[in-house]
Amino acid sequence: GYHLHFKDMVMMQEYLLHRSIKEHVELIKKKPTDLATHTSLANAYTALAKLYSMPKDLPFKDNGMLARRFEKESMRTRFMNATQRAIEELKILDDLAPNDSWVHAQLASCYYHLEMFEEEIVEYEILLNIRPSDKEILYRLGLLYFRLGKNAKGLTIYESLKEIDAKDAAHLITHY
Repeated sequence: GYHLHFKDMVMMQEYLLHRSIKEHVELIKKKPTDLATHTSLANAYTALAKLYSMPKDLPFKDNGMLARRFEKESMRTRFMNATQRAIEELKILDDLAPNDSWVHAQLASCYYHLEMFEEEIVEYEILLNIRPSDKEILYRLGLLYFRLGKNAKGLTIYESLKEIDAKDAAHLITHY
């Protein structure tokens, strides 16, 4: 019952996103440097990637059938392809409008989902240069440094964060 309805909903969303992507590509062929179209295309690829990832909250009790569908290699491949295409579009946006914090935040998110943590660090370092007092950026960057064994950099971030938010800094240092 509901499983089939859910599957139909996912298939319809996938179809609509693919149509949207196709239309955006056609628009880009006519106006290759239009920022709004590239932004919208990046968002469509991101939405497609989210569709291919295992849902966190299901609207029903799953008996494992849906989980097996999302564990299939083809779903992981689709997820990775959509995320890689989102990254490509975001890099185009970065070339067209450098130092846009939204672009770098989206790139960091894509790299996080692909478990490309070194690349995620680079994006957070760029974000930190754009917004040096942003405690969320400081926290995430410090966390990444500690997780990847870059403790000296992590401690430097900890010191900077401590001046802005002692509570977040105290939580960050637990990851040392």
